[in-house]
Amino acid sequence: MIRREFPIVFEPSPLGVQVSQAVTIQTDDFRFAQNWTGLETIPKDTLIAYDGATEIRAPHPETVLIMPSRRLWRGKTAVRLAEPITP
Repeated sequence: MIRREFPIVFEPSPLGVQVSQAVTIQTDDFRFAQNWTGLETIPKDTLIAYDGATEIRAPHPETVLIMPSRRLWRGKTAVRLAEPITP
């Protein structure tokens, strides 16, 4: 029998997320940069979408995408941006 010992490492885990911003569609030319499905965690400055000529980028070091919509009409919420809450 081979016995392996691994160090136990405790890293803080998120307690949840806090929504910081709702992205409201401003133009008739809104489109996501990727096929986001929701709950992706992406790094700061990652391109999320285009709203006309405006780029929408991740604002937090770890940005969580919440409920990206498939109904992309002006005035509607396209996606909510959140950040993890850690202890």
